[in-house]
Amino acid sequence: MEETNRDNNEKVVWYSHIRRCSSCRLHRCFEVGMKEELVRTDEENERHKQLVDINRKRREMIQQQELQANKLSIPQVLNLSL
Repeated sequence: MEETNRDNNEKVVWYSHIRRCSSCRLHRCFEVGMKEELVRTDEENERHKQLVDINRKRREMIQQQELQANKLSIPQVLNLSL
C-alpha cells in the first residue's frame, strides 16, 4: 500500500515538473507532429492579445446595450398592456 502511494507521489512530482517546463512541452508537441511554422512569433502574439482585448470590449459594449434596451422595453410593454 505504501509503495503504491510512493509511486503515485513520484508520478505527480514528475508530471508537475514536466508541466512547468515550457521548453519540454514545446519539444513534446514537435515530437507528436506539430509544425514549427504554426508557432506564433512575439509580434503575432501581441497582435492576437490586442484582438482578444478589442473583441472582449466590443462584447461588453454589446451586452451593455442589450441590457439598456431590455430596461427600456419593459416599461413600454407595461404601457401597451394598460
